[in-house]
Amino acid sequence: MGKFVYRKIEFEENKKNSFVGCFAPDFIRNDFFGNKIKLSYYKNKNFVLLSFWGSWCSPCIEAIIGENPKLKKIYDKYNKNGLEVIGISLDEEKNRWISAINNYKLNQWSQVLAVEEYNKYVFNYDDLGNLYDVKGVPYYILIDKQGKIISRWDSLDEEQMIEIDTILKNIKKI
Repeated sequence: MGKFVYRKIEFEENKKNSFVGCFAPDFIRNDFFGNKIKLSYYKNKNFVLLSFWGSWCSPCIEAIIGENPKLKKIYDKYNKNGLEVIGISLDEEKNRWISAINNYKLNQWSQVLAVEEYNKYVFNYDDLGNLYDVKGVPYYILIDKQGKIISRWDSLDEEQMIEIDTILKNIKKI
């Protein structure tokens, strides 16, 4: 019981690092393609946009493949200049996640699960949604090249698109 309480306290302390101005908590996951993704690999190389989503979330899918696919536009515009997008699915069923990636062709960027192996009977310490204090999806976190969180949004509306453009328009110079 003591180990459980210690891990819970440690987890809550680490979660405080997920706020704007803090260094983003590192994580390692295998992506949809089987590649090992480690957030710190991008440090000093790329900006990273974490896109939290779920196969059951229509606003999430709309941002990628809808009539006005804002996330796809951001990726297409800035990827060649050094922006990486990592999709983090909150799906509990791996098969639904795989189906959504295949059906919606969400393979333009890395896709990982927030929790690789769900255990509904214990607290999942490796849940990226909890680690980044994500309360719902869609949710977006922009991380600079130094690894600091510079913005957090629960949507990609016009205001957020302007902010992203402002931050990333000079990405090569940063």
